[in-house]
Amino acid sequence: MVFILIGIILIAIIVYLVAAWRWQCRSNPMCHVPQELDMINLGSTYAFYDFAYTDTEKSGANLANVPQYLDMDYLLLQKYIDHLKKGGKVLIVLPNFVFASLGGEYNRKVYYEALRRREIKNFDQKRYWKCVWKAAKEPFFHEYKKQKERWKGHVASIEEKQKHADGRVADWEGKLGVVSVQTGEVTETLRDCIRQNQKLVKDMIAFCREHEAEPVLILPPTSEIMNQKVADACIEAYLKEPVLQIVKDTDVRMLDYLRQENLQSEKLYLNSDCLNAEGQKIFMEQLMKDIWNA
Repeated sequence: MVFILIGIILIAIIVYLVAAWRWQCRSNPMCHVPQELDMINLGSTYAFYDFAYTDTEKSGANLANVPQYLDMDYLLLQKYIDHLKKGGKVLIVLPNFVFASLGGEYNRKVYYEALRRREIKNFDQKRYWKCVWKAAKEPFFHEYKKQKERWKGHVASIEEKQKHADGRVADWEGKLGVVSVQTGEVTETLRDCIRQNQKLVKDMIAFCREHEAEPVLILPPTSEIMNQKVADACIEAYLKEPVLQIVKDTDVRMLDYLRQENLQSEKLYLNSDCLNAEGQKIFMEQLMKDIWNA
């Protein structure tokens, strides 16, 4: 009798874990991307906050994540390209130091929810069960909900935005190895990194065209606060020159909003480089005109 009871308890636990994980996966927009879309965008943190298609006349899906590297962009492109209409647009979003960043963030909850095991580089069984366990606790402790709503309604001060920009610079110079954001100096290691990422973007462009989709390179906006921290020479070396070389080699369309005048005000940003709702509305209106009326 005791063994039967233990068996029933174990079955109940397994059923609950499966149900909790499936519920958690259904809350991930990448688990139910619609078909027959007009456009999709890839990208990292900037794109995650900057792009939204709800108030546009076109159907679209934002496949950006926080953070996300170009190799994962390519993987998601391969997975979701068939969700586009013939001739649909693929927006490849390229922020300031994207070419100096190699992949590494694979074992993230968002990928474990939406991708098959074989699609996740270095799939970690322990990490998977940790995600399942957190999903099981969510109805009781609401950890994910609290994390999502942490900054809801918060309006950052100029001082907070300045601090955020300084933190970004520290990461670029510290973690990425950028010599200085005040110069255009690039180490040989980062030159090699830039070349690898250029190839990835070119591969994505070719893949889009093979599947009858139009790739468009997008340089997203950043605030005046951020733009004052990073010299033009640095942006040229790490972003503009690599992008223009890709444009030259592939004849791909490119739209540059990095320092667009009407998107400079810090009031349009959550921090120093991610648009708030007001900024997002202005950006998306301009983007849709540029994409579809060209």
